[in-house]
This record gives sequence, structure tokens and C-alpha cells, in this order.
Amino acid sequence: MSRAKSPKTKKHNNLKPHHRHTKEYLKHYYPFIPLFASIGFLILVLFSPFQKSNQAVLGAYSNITPQQLLSATNTQRQLTGENALTTNPQLQNAAQNKAEDMVNRNYWSHKTPEGKDPWVFIANENYQYQKAGENLAYGFNDSASTIDGWMKSESHKRNLLDKDFTEVGFGIADSNNFNESGHSTVVVAMYADPLPPGSVSSTQSNQTHILGDSKSVLNANKYTGSTWGVYLVGAIMGVSVMYLAGAHGSSLRKKIKKGEKFIIKHPLLDSAVICLIALGVIMLRSAGQIL
Repeated sequence: MSRAKSPKTKKHNNLKPHHRHTKEYLKHYYPFIPLFASIGFLILVLFSPFQKSNQAVLGAYSNITPQQLLSATNTQRQLTGENALTTNPQLQNAAQNKAEDMVNRNYWSHKTPEGKDPWVFIANENYQYQKAGENLAYGFNDSASTIDGWMKSESHKRNLLDKDFTEVGFGIADSNNFNESGHSTVVVAMYADPLPPGSVSSTQSNQTHILGDSKSVLNANKYTGSTWGVYLVGAIMGVSVMYLAGAHGSSLRKKIKKGEKFIIKHPLLDSAVICLIALGVIMLRSAGQIL
């Protein structure tokens, strides 16, 4: 029994390109490369976990030591003509115990969760003093930036440069997620004017205590050395956003309504403006917290 042969059909390979992407064809897309690259950079800055702040650096990998903190502190004091501080073992223990207590119980305050003042840590070491002060910090990457952060705040600066203080103790503790800010290093500085040898033990009523105020130190403060840097960066970002909105806002809406392609006339300029905005976002992020 014979079978009728079905007619042969020509197979089409739909995977083959319909045309070649010549240089003439591709050159129309070249202007968009820097623009898309800068937009990608902006997205990375806004949403990358690394850019949360410098607080996402584990203290074990940060460069903060009591010796470096003391050296940076005395450098600032010498610039203003004040005497250099010396470390005291009892103050060192008090500051270290306070730092570890803050990390273990995850609180960001001069007072303990029970409401006890920080001076209880000094009292536990049987250290007698006439005057004491405390500065706190976390999220900084090194000793120099920690001291610089305190110098940017008037209350912390007064503690650091107080002419009455002669001794200091530094406590340093690491946390995997301190104050919901990721890996951080907590730094405690306890300054004091000790009682002269042979003096009668002082009571809290005749002791002077000084605490720093809570403040976030921005990268703009860190690099410009003043508060005007924050306003300058904010102004530049505002002008940049206004430029993009004014240059392309109405045109983009018209093109979308008509279903036409949106062609940017000045891609390099637009890319530079977007990168400027991204830089502004970085500068306005926190470099660390002080209290």
C-alpha cells in the first residue's frame, strides 16, 4: 500500500537577525550610554546597602584604638593651647564597661536603661573626681574621624578641650547591629579632673558633670569642616533637579502622550547632572552619630 507524500515545507529560522547591527545603526544608541550609566550609578547610590552610611563597617575592621584617640585628642588640645590629657586605668575601665554595656543592651544614651547616670561606671572603679564629662560616638571608621565628629559639635568640643580635665579613658566595643544601624563601633570617652591626693572624697552634690548633645555628623560636615557645606550641597542638588525637570519635564510628557521616542539632546550634560545629584546624596548621608 503506497502512501501519499506530504508536500515539503520550507522551515524558517526565526532566530536569525533580520538585519545586521552596523556601526551606522548602533551610533544612534551611543549618546544614551553615559546617561544610562549615570542613572545606574544614582540607583546604586540610593539603594546599595553600602551607602547606608559608614555605620555599616564592623568595628573589628575599623581603625579605632585608645592610643589613636588620645593622640588625636591631644593634637586638638595643643592647637588651642590646652594641656595634654593622660589616660587613667580606672577611667579606662569605666569607659570600656560603659561601651560594652551599651552594646550588650543595645541603647544609645548617656543614661542606662534603668535611668542611671554614666558616672556610676566611674564610681564603680572608686575613681574620685571634681569634674567629669562624657562623649559618645558610633558609626565612624577611624579614630581621627571620631575626634573630628566631636569637634564639629560645640558641646562635645567643650568636653574635649576643657582646660580643667587632665585625665581621660576611652572605651571601644563592636556590635553586629547597634541601634538598628548594622555593624558599628561604639566609642566612649570619659574625661575627668581628679581629686588631689589626700583630699576628702567628693560627693555627687559637689561634682560637676558635662554631657554631649545628640547629633548626626554628615559627610558634608566631615569634608567641608563646617555646617555651610550641608546647605551648599543641598542647594546644588536642588538646582540640579530643577534643571532636569525644566529641561525635560514637559518634553517627556508630550513624547509619552504621542507614543514617540524620547530623545535627549545633551546626554553628557544630563549625565553629569545626575552624577552631581548622586554625589549630593552621598554627601548628605550620615558619617556617624555622637552624643
